[in-house]
Amino acid sequence: MNKDMLAALACRLGGKAVFLAVPKGEKGPVKPGWQKVTYEETQRPEYIDRLITGNIGVLLGKASSGLCTIDIDSDTRAEEFAELNPKLTKTFQTKGARGRNFWVMIDGEFPPLHKIKAGQEEWGEWRSDGGQTIVYGTHPSGVAYSYPNQGSSVVKIKFDEIVWPNDIQKPWVVEEATEESKDLEKRFGSPFKIRVNQKTGDEVVVGINEPFWAAKYFTENRILWEPSEKMFYMYDQETGLWGHKTEDTIKQEISSSILEHGRDANQPSTQDMRSERLLTSITRQLRGMVEIRDAFVNKGTPGVHCANSYITFDDLGNIHEHEFSPDFYSRNQSPIEFQGIDLEPERFINELLIPTLPNKDDIAIFQKYGGMCLFGRNIIQRFMVMYGQAGGGKSTLVNIVLNIVGKHNMAGLRTGHLNNQFELYRFRAKTLLSGTDVPGNFLS
Repeated sequence: MNKDMLAALACRLGGKAVFLAVPKGEKGPVKPGWQKVTYEETQRPEYIDRLITGNIGVLLGKASSGLCTIDIDSDTRAEEFAELNPKLTKTFQTKGARGRNFWVMIDGEFPPLHKIKAGQEEWGEWRSDGGQTIVYGTHPSGVAYSYPNQGSSVVKIKFDEIVWPNDIQKPWVVEEATEESKDLEKRFGSPFKIRVNQKTGDEVVVGINEPFWAAKYFTENRILWEPSEKMFYMYDQETGLWGHKTEDTIKQEISSSILEHGRDANQPSTQDMRSERLLTSITRQLRGMVEIRDAFVNKGTPGVHCANSYITFDDLGNIHEHEFSPDFYSRNQSPIEFQGIDLEPERFINELLIPTLPNKDDIAIFQKYGGMCLFGRNIIQRFMVMYGQAGGGKSTLVNIVLNIVGKHNMAGLRTGHLNNQFELYRFRAKTLLSGTDVPGNFLS
């Protein structure tokens, strides 16, 4: 190792790696206080001179601007991990006697150092704050550390993007769950009602703490209760939609959670306490915790929910494209993807609109009204009526609009039934009413 090689190595590791001096043939520093070494210290000439005489480690985590490693103990497991993470096959890697280290620059938050097991076997280690990994030198077995991915640099990635094998234990997940459970217990009490047997001193579960389980479900799911509709809605991250969630489904999920928690706590008696009455009571507690009145009327930003993004408009008419978010409170999505505003619907205009609506003003009105249908709000508070002889193309144009808006967002307008009980309920969560191929006195 020389100074030029060290500088090149630093570049491959993101430019801000905190190098540690390690005796040759050792797997870690022996000098106390190495966890507190700063990047500025490593730039001193005397420190660099000491580095290049032995093994070199890297202080991981926040000290090195988010540089972390995934240490995998066996070659087979390393290959399996690489197959699950194609992006990380391109990252900087180091290898000692066996296994491999995948070096990553984490974008955002990441857990502290953890050992990882697959069943009872050691799988490897997630190395971050408080840990270090050898990047250059000689392994204790006598082999030189090698670089399976020659010429590569460290890849930047979010921790949640890393795909882990199904059979490994993820201690950071357990740790997060434990912290969340402690917070819930502080706010809502213990999950189970405990009584101490005065004779034996044993703790006996005598009941279920309903507020705890309602709060637990709330913290684990993005859910709301719409009191005017008397319905639960759950947010779907894949579609960006708030969809109806039945109370029966919620009860079953809470019941399963109680059963699992009881088994983990070695309290099997809790499985017999999950009665319909208890689950109904917990669900009612949940209502009060997540209630948002008129959630889909007065909340969120008006816009168009496309298949791939959410579109909003500012006061100047400019279009802004957003990723899906629960804060839009959207229940209606078009099946069509947004592909920019530069595309002109020439075929639609020339082959369908002009033959059906020869008048330019009618064409402009149809396009604007069609856009308002997609927007999902009747801003002008008007019906659009298309009339004329059969076979003129009216139904074709209307069907195109319905398919762009999404037929699942449409309800048929039956004027003869509007005074009937429950007829208006059919319009719940719909953004478009339509009556096609109807007689001339349809609105009479």
